[in-house]
Amino acid sequence: MNLKTEKLLSVRDLKDDKIDFTLDVSTLEDTDLRSNGSLVSESCLLVASRWRTLKPTFFDFKDVPILKRQDIFAFRVNDKIVDKAYLINELHADYVLEQLESYRIGVGPMQVISKDDLMEVVIKLPSLEEQRAKMQGIYELSEKIKMLQDERNALAHGTSVNQFNEFASLNTH
Repeated sequence: MNLKTEKLLSVRDLKDDKIDFTLDVSTLEDTDLRSNGSLVSESCLLVASRWRTLKPTFFDFKDVPILKRQDIFAFRVNDKIVDKAYLINELHADYVLEQLESYRIGVGPMQVISKDDLMEVVIKLPSLEEQRAKMQGIYELSEKIKMLQDERNALAHGTSVNQFNEFASLNTH
């Protein structure tokens, strides 16, 4: 008997990143247990219903469906009215997180939110052009930060190499 395996998505596989938010299907475990969840065979926004963060992640469907656990919600995104990057960014925003706190049930890391309550959360939705402009600014800022971090790391590495060379030359005298 040859059972078909599926890629199994767990909350731990979701991303908690405003910039790098696309699911990497290649990192998911294979499973042959269909009872573990429901099959997702279209591009969608994935959101965790448990823990302290939603971990909004975009699944870009490319011929490989995934099997998601029950503690993950899947939502279609209407790209005619919302930019997916903007939406994911807003789901990390303080005003959204504050609203989530009022709906969550449970204590500590085991908090849960229902799909109905999640749908009650209000997200600011300017025009698509404004959403894209905001995201362009965020991407540019993110690139500048990355360049500065790389530069800092290069300087720190250069300093440590120089210090080692100075130390080594002291020992040879």
